[in-house]
Amino acid sequence: MLTAAAWRLAPFALDLRRLACLANEDASLAFLAIEGQGAGGAFARAVRAVDAVFRRHGLPTFYAEPRPHVSVAWVPGDALERLEAVLKQQSVPLPAWHIEATELVCKIGQRTHALKLGGDR
Repeated sequence: MLTAAAWRLAPFALDLRRLACLANEDASLAFLAIEGQGAGGAFARAVRAVDAVFRRHGLPTFYAEPRPHVSVAWVPGDALERLEAVLKQQSVPLPAWHIEATELVCKIGQRTHALKLGGDR
């Protein structure tokens, strides 16, 4: 099912341009990320496709408002506010990175599944 869902999605591009501070759901981990922009809704479609398969199998889904990003640093504990304060003090110019998403990678328990995106090529 997950393979079929991935195959129905076209590869898409993301531009990574903005630093952001994020936390996991239970606030046990804060992390610095570079957020992705663009993709014209393709990222949200990919998340919805994975969520639909996960729901069918009783697995937890992603956040209601997913934010595409690349994590670059992690801090254990409830450290989001401290990380945000550090980021506000810094002036870090970022180069514009452009990435092509050609596969979905899903971790389910201890197993990681990498699935090629198909779509209209």
